[in-house]
Amino acid sequence: MATVLDWEREEQFCDVIGWAEDAAQFVSQVVVIPKIPDTVHRIPRYIGGAEVVIGYSIPTTHGGTCVPIWELEGRKVHLLGGSPQRQMREWEAMRAFCDVVSADGNMAQKMATGRCCYWTQKQSTHGHWQPLNRAVEHDAPYEAFRRSCSNIADAWSRKRAR
Repeated sequence: MATVLDWEREEQFCDVIGWAEDAAQFVSQVVVIPKIPDTVHRIPRYIGGAEVVIGYSIPTTHGGTCVPIWELEGRKVHLLGGSPQRQMREWEAMRAFCDVVSADGNMAQKMATGRCCYWTQKQSTHGHWQPLNRAVEHDAPYEAFRRSCSNIADAWSRKRAR
């Protein structure tokens, strides 16, 4: 899977599709990230033999998209940005009309390497992020990331089983 240039302005459409065609040579899925309302219908389902997945940039304080989720109807979607719990809430809202196939792990990586914290399903005084004791753990950022990945995968499995 590869992502390409975000589609933020109408005049970028040909560039975005061109990048997707180039990336399609190396992957089975290309993620196109529309940030312009009423444009998802223009994005083909296959480019250069690769399946196109729509990247939905979750609106957060750091950015996101203004494309309404109903435009994603019938499409495969990759969730971008946001915390694991926010991604799971977005999935709950979308799952009736689109197929969320994946979500990024950028926040888990950032929290592990920057703060040596890992994500857990249970909230505490630190929210869902728990600090790892650096003095006790060898390779603490790697251990924090490993724990986050394990906990996030478990949370997704529980959600999908319901």
